[in-house]
Amino acid sequence: MVAASAPFRRIHVANICGHKTRKKGFMYNGKSTSIMEMPLASNGHPDYCLECIGKMSIRCAWCGEPITIGAPITLYLPNKELKVPNYAVKYGEGDEQALVGCLRWDCADTGADMCGQWMPPGVVQ
Repeated sequence: MVAASAPFRRIHVANICGHKTRKKGFMYNGKSTSIMEMPLASNGHPDYCLECIGKMSIRCAWCGEPITIGAPITLYLPNKELKVPNYAVKYGEGDEQALVGCLRWDCADTGADMCGQWMPPGVVQ
């Protein structure tokens, strides 16, 4: 259900992607829909629209669940026997590339070793 004031909320033009967006709204990450409120830059506009932020979501290399922008992540090196899923995001260069994982307790990853966050435009920070 949409609040009665939703049509009257200000529409912004995102600084980086250039799309029109509201400050707060629905974001789809490829699996589920959630509500997100965009932080505003110093000029009073968000850097990205809600749709672009949703498209920056990735899947955990270990359990396959979505990792959205701003979520904490883990970085683990896979063992040699692991068949790395085609959707896995790798971090690092050369042969020693870690896989980006989530911090969910029910993940196959341990979920205990936070190494950073998944941040726009889709990078480990």
